[in-house]
Amino acid sequence: MEKVTEIVIAPISGACAEVSDRTEEVLERTDDLIVTRLMRFANHLAALFMLKTLLDKAGIILELGALEIKGSLAGAFDGMPADLQIAAWCYNIWAVFAILQICSVARSILADADELTQADITSVAVTNFFIARMIGSPTPLRDALLAAVVA
Repeated sequence: MEKVTEIVIAPISGACAEVSDRTEEVLERTDDLIVTRLMRFANHLAALFMLKTLLDKAGIILELGALEIKGSLAGAFDGMPADLQIAAWCYNIWAVFAILQICSVARSILADADELTQADITSVAVTNFFIARMIGSPTPLRDALLAAVVA
C-alpha cells in the first residue's frame, strides 16, 4: 500500500513545485516591470513637484505639444541688483532649463537603473525651491545665493 501512495504523491509534488516556480517568475517580472518603476517615480516626485512650482511661479506653461511663456520673465527678476541691462529674451533660458530638467528626470524614471541618485534628486528639488522663491522675492540675491549653495 505504501508504493501506491508514493506514486500518487510524486506527480502532485511535481505539479506544486512547477506552480510555485511559475508564481515566483511572475512575481519577479511584476516587481521588475511595475513595482520598481512605481518606486522610482515616487522617489522623483519631489523634483517634479518643485519644478512644477518653479514653472508656475515663472509663468511658464509646458504641455506635450507646446511651450508658452506668459509675458517676459525679466519682470520676475526685477529686484535683482545688476550693473548691466540684460535683454528680456535672455530670461527664456528658464524654459530651456525646465525642458532639460524634465527630460533628465523622465529618463531617470524610465531607465532600468537609477540614473539620478537620491542626493541628486534632493539637490534638484531644493534648488528649484530656492529659485522659485527668488522669483518676485524682495531679497532675490539672498535666494540666488542659497540656490547656488544647495546646487
